[in-house]
Amino acid sequence: MDRVSLLCQLWIFGFRHALNVQIFIKMHRSDFAERQLRMMQQIDEDHTLTQLANAWLDLAVGGSKIQEAHLIFQDLSERYQSTSLLLNGKAVCCMHMGNFDEAETLLVEALNKASFS
Repeated sequence: MDRVSLLCQLWIFGFRHALNVQIFIKMHRSDFAERQLRMMQQIDEDHTLTQLANAWLDLAVGGSKIQEAHLIFQDLSERYQSTSLLLNGKAVCCMHMGNFDEAETLLVEALNKASFS
């Protein structure tokens, strides 16, 4: 198998697992979502999709994981330009942590970005 085919298979594999993480979160099965995330982390822990799936799961689990999700969204926002998705993720984290003023600022920024897209 050539290098390009292998990279394509790994990308599809990661995308499928990220989708499964989302599905299991929607089904309130964070235990299954965590298994999918662990498989993604074994392949590439630093991959953007793995980090995003990790933040989604941390938000679903809640509690002390909210701070970790916020850090992931912050890191992704610094690495790439802030998008409405990342701003919304940070805003949800802020709401969970009781920082409603910061959440409102982030949501207004997300709305402004969405209206210009």
